[in-house]
Amino acid sequence: MSAGQARSRGPWTCIWFKAWLIALSGVNQLNLSWGLRLTKVTIPTYRLRGEMALLECVYELEGDRLYSVKWYKDNEEFYRYVPKATPPQHSYKVEGIRVDHHLSDSVQIFLRSVTLKSSGVYRCEVSAEAPSFSSVSGEGRMEVVFPPKEPPRITGGKFGYEWNEWVDLNCTAGKSYPPATVRWFVSDRPVESGWLVPREPLVHGPHGLISAVQGLRFRARPEQFLEPGPGGGGRSTPPEERGGEPRGEAGDARTLRLRCVATISALFWEGGVDGGPPGSPVGGKPPPGVAKVPRVGDGPDASPALSPVIDRRESTFLVHASSSAASLGIPALALMLAITFLNLPPPQLHRRR
Repeated sequence: MSAGQARSRGPWTCIWFKAWLIALSGVNQLNLSWGLRLTKVTIPTYRLRGEMALLECVYELEGDRLYSVKWYKDNEEFYRYVPKATPPQHSYKVEGIRVDHHLSDSVQIFLRSVTLKSSGVYRCEVSAEAPSFSSVSGEGRMEVVFPPKEPPRITGGKFGYEWNEWVDLNCTAGKSYPPATVRWFVSDRPVESGWLVPREPLVHGPHGLISAVQGLRFRARPEQFLEPGPGGGGRSTPPEERGGEPRGEAGDARTLRLRCVATISALFWEGGVDGGPPGSPVGGKPPPGVAKVPRVGDGPDASPALSPVIDRRESTFLVHASSSAASLGIPALALMLAITFLNLPPPQLHRRR
């Protein structure tokens, strides 16, 4: 071969060599895509205080060999599974975390008796052995709910009201986390927004439990009072059906039903950035390097309340059309006590004919 022929083949040899390197690189990348892969991360959206929580990290090795599975809460490692270690499981002390080793393995972990301090962002990280040394991870946030132990309390009411008298009440929900949403109903109808009076919530103890408070203020109207019936729950008769007469004289058994409903809903955590919970450290976005994988919000161990409503409690306060004493501004309870202890004669009640 002449020197000229060698020189003429030199550029082609270089081109073919570069093409071979590019093809080899593509094959290596393809092989990596066929290796370790995260398929699903299951982290409950919420759990009730004291319940057990199941967290799953499902992956496919596809030719790789498992090196380790690690779990983190708010970027602090609390559980590690290494198949070649003895024993393969190891957990670290993290506040709010109690791992049940008997029920946990390389794919799932069980947390026993969760507390409010168990709330946080949970991340699993799966790593493969040589030669790939590949790693994948996925995460989700779990909130722990502390439901109230008692129904809401209605305060400030009287037992009798006359027409156009101001009704001024407060409803205080039981202490909980997150705080309950309080709604008022008058004669089983939602109240007008102008009747609601905002109140400051009450914060209890070091755990930050909150009692939501909602005020209610409106003028009593005849059509709001229900006709006599079981529990005072008959239908309300419009004034035109009564000939325009309110029939709210003393002694009328018509009843005004005031109902307060306190609800804790999973919707409390909606509205953060990209659907993440308000105040979430990651704002709903995974940090750089964390894979986006299918996530199940409520796994097979989800709480019985699968609807957005987690806890719902209510209280009812019944008042009657005012008596002659109530029309003078004396609460019915005070009148009752006066009659009982002072031996006063009962008031003479009359109806219109």
